[in-house]
Amino acid sequence: MIAKGDASIENGGTQAILAAGRATIGGKAFVGVVASPKVPIEQGGRVLLSSPMSLAVGVGIGSGVCCSLV
Repeated sequence: MIAKGDASIENGGTQAILAAGRATIGGKAFVGVVASPKVPIEQGGRVLLSSPMSLAVGVGIGSGVCCSLV
């Protein structure tokens, strides 16, 4: 999911959220990767990777791919 503003998942889930505003994860929601400046996660909500960790993983994977191509 890509949002120019705020995004909210209350029930269900998605693989990734890229939001310019707030990304709210509800109590019955699951998200794999969240990249947003503000990520409130309600009681029971699950997130695999949030902004700082997903950025670090992305940089690591990108560096590995780049080095393997050279």
